[in-house]
Amino acid sequence: MRDPLHRSAAGKAILAYLPLEEVDQIIKEKGLARYTEKNHYRAT
Repeated sequence: MRDPLHRSAAGKAILAYLPLEEVDQIIKEKGLARYTEKNHYRAT
């Protein structure tokens, strides 16, 4: 199983250089899954 892009440092670096429209599409399709009770993910 692969980690979602928003969960790893390398994934975050990739997301930082994608066009916002593509990031929005990824979030709509995959969501921002929470992995612990202390995670605070939200699309802004």
